[in-house]
Amino acid sequence: MIEENIYFDDLATKRAVGQKIREFRLSRGVSRLKLGILIGVSDHQIMKYELGQDNVSASILWKICSVLRCPVDSFFILPEAGPIGSEPMGHDAACLDDQAVLAAFRRITPPEVRQRVARLILTLAAQGADAEADRSEA
Repeated sequence: MIEENIYFDDLATKRAVGQKIREFRLSRGVSRLKLGILIGVSDHQIMKYELGQDNVSASILWKICSVLRCPVDSFFILPEAGPIGSEPMGHDAACLDDQAVLAAFRRITPPEVRQRVARLILTLAAQGADAEADRSEA
């Protein structure tokens, strides 16, 4: 049976997709101008996508994902929040912190140092997950 009382928040969806585009673009160190050139639109159009002012067509999203090397499905499922558009989006400060950390991480040179930092992060994350599991079992 098809659900008839589904709530769609188009503005929230456009903003969420735009925010993801910006997130991936910045994490890859790509300017709006360069992304626009690579996918065949203006940098102003990229800005409109990122701000949620324009819908992103499927073909444009496919091009963006190809250029930025990111999975298409990452634009439609938000961790711990369900599909986008299911509830209004708020500004997430933690997301901005994540972006800043990822961008800084990508600037670490030489590659050996970046690998050591990555291993440290993974080790700390595993320890945090183990501690959380111990608390939930108690």
